[in-house]
Amino acid sequence: MGGKDRWISEFEASLVYRVSSRTATATQGKGKGL
Repeated sequence: MGGKDRWISEFEASLVYRVSSRTATATQGKGKGL
């Protein structure tokens, strides 16, 4: 149970990081499509 919660938290953290970084790139208008 604890391991599953830890995996979910890590998955959400990586997902948020990717989405935020993509939004930052789009805001800058570089359009590299990371």
